[in-house]
Amino acid sequence: MGLLNRIREHRERQAHKRGIKFRQRPTPYVKPMQSPLRAKSRELVEANNEMKATVREAFMSHPAATEEDFDRCWPELRDEIFKQYTMKVLEKMCT
Repeated sequence: MGLLNRIREHRERQAHKRGIKFRQRPTPYVKPMQSPLRAKSRELVEANNEMKATVREAFMSHPAATEEDFDRCWPELRDEIFKQYTMKVLEKMCT
């Protein structure tokens, strides 16, 4: 954005030197499009954050648990949760 501001300021200075009144056009507001991929990514992030908060609460219920311990263990805990979930789904599919 800095480059665009410098270009605009340069154009204003040049117009002022020539005695021309520089007219800025208002920047139209363009509503950002909500892509399905972005919505899906947001859903995944929210689901991951919710799962992490739940696991953190359970982990921190141990009297000796610390935030550092949780941060260190979180990737393995997440992997284990996914493995257990996958096994449950497979059991249901096979029965």
